[in-house]
Order: sequence, then structure tokens, then C-alpha cells
Amino acid sequence: MPGPGEADLGRALALARAALAGQAGGRILVLTDGALDEAAGDALAACISGHVASDSPDAAAIPCQVARAGGPADNLALVAFAARRYPGDRERIEVLAEVHNLGDGPASAVLEVQADGLVVGRQAVQLGPGERRREVLRELDAARTRLVANLSLEPGADPQLLGLPDDDRAYAVVPPLPPFKVVLVTDGSDLFLEAALLTLQEHIQLTGIGPSEATSHPSLAEADLVIIDVGDRPLPDPLPPCDLVIFDPARVAPKPRRSAAPASSRAPSSPSNTASTPCSTASSSRT
Repeated sequence: MPGPGEADLGRALALARAALAGQAGGRILVLTDGALDEAAGDALAACISGHVASDSPDAAAIPCQVARAGGPADNLALVAFAARRYPGDRERIEVLAEVHNLGDGPASAVLEVQADGLVVGRQAVQLGPGERRREVLRELDAARTRLVANLSLEPGADPQLLGLPDDDRAYAVVPPLPPFKVVLVTDGSDLFLEAALLTLQEHIQLTGIGPSEATSHPSLAEADLVIIDVGDRPLPDPLPPCDLVIFDPARVAPKPRRSAAPASSRAPSSPSNTASTPCSTASSSRT
């Protein structure tokens, strides 16, 4: 059974000519509503005139007739729809939609994008006769993966301007977000930090480990970020080779007591603990 779908009239006519080649009395009948793009119109005109290139120079032209189907020829169609996530913002997307006015007069419509049933973008579109226009909707807030684009008319517009309903909707799927893997190395004393990370469970994959596992736990090898908050314990040595957030990295020692010994005989202060790592590190002191 025939159904709605993309069509290439030029190839369809070529297929018909190939099927009728060498047969006596063959003819081609084209049923159309007249809503043709430029390439389809040229192919149909060439078929009607008989000026069609053939592999056989002696081949006779095959009669081609056109029967106009009833109803209006106006039609707006969504001919392309795609979406992608921004590399630097995992919860925002950008969509591209291409709208084609297949009618003989100007037309306007509303392009609406939904994500799992929620409207995330709208754009008014105005096109001249036969015009194709690409619309890019940027910075759409959509952490979901299934997108639907719809064409609709402004209130009061003639509903026949949209034409066939089957080409007024398009679908796109954005790959799901990969989990952002976070490892928290903690002594368990900072409940505020743990509570803050737990509120992000929809966006991160959190693994908590103790200080004794800070150099050997398997999750460290796959972590996108390691947060180290071990109170007054020594920092892991070596530090994990990944992006780090370290709380209290300076380990500020208490001020030494005053001594009655002369300055020349005082022992030098011990240097502050330092740590270095080839990856980026952010630090913060708790208050």
C-alpha cells in the first residue's frame, strides 16, 4: 500500500521509462497536486516534451501525460531535522530544522521543538514561493534525548496552507549523556560536601572512598574528577593523575611558641607540605 514518504520524481520517471523501453504503446501517467520543487518540475517538463536523454539514441520518446489531482497545491514540509549537544554544556542542545514551502504563494508557520512532550523552543518562519529555509534554535534547555519538531499555523490562518499533515512533523534522537564520574576521597567529617554532591546524582556518578584507598581504588583510573577532603590527614602520595579539587592543601601548621633562645640558635621552621600533579588542581580551605 502506498504511504507518505520522500519522493524523487526524476528518478521515478527514469524508472518508468526503463520499464517501458522496447514495449509498443507504452505511456507514462503522472498524478500530481502540482506541489513540486524545481528539480521535479524540470524532470516532469522534460518528460512531457520528450526531451529526455536515453542510453539508446534510436529509442522513441515515450508519451508522458499529467493528471492534476484535486485539492490545493499549498504545502509546507519539514525536510530536515537534527540536534546536537554543546560540548561545554551537557544539558543544552542546538537543533537545525529545514522548512520547504512547496506552494506557489508565500506562507508562514510556527516551528516548535519538544523534548519528551515539553516545549523547549519556538520560532516563526516566513517563506516565499518554493523557498527552503534552515532555522537553528540555539541554547535549548533539554537534558532529554527524544526530540520532536512540529509545524503549525498562527491562529486564524488558513489550515490548507500546511497541506499534507504527514510532512509537518520530524524526529531526532540525541545520544544520552555519559555519566560524569566523580570520586570523593573523604574521612567522613565533611557532611556538607557529601550532601551537596548527593544533590547532583542525576548528573554525576559518585563514588566515595576512604583515605586508605586514595592511591589504589579501581574507580580512580576511570574518574573524570577526584575530590580530596581528608581533614588533617596527609594528602595521598602520589596524587591521582586526573583533575583534582583539594580541600585544605596547605596544611597550615600552628604558630610555633616563642623561645628564649637567641634568634641565631633557633631551629628553622619546617617547610609547608606541598604537592604537585601534572593535571589541573583547584584548592579550597574550609572555614
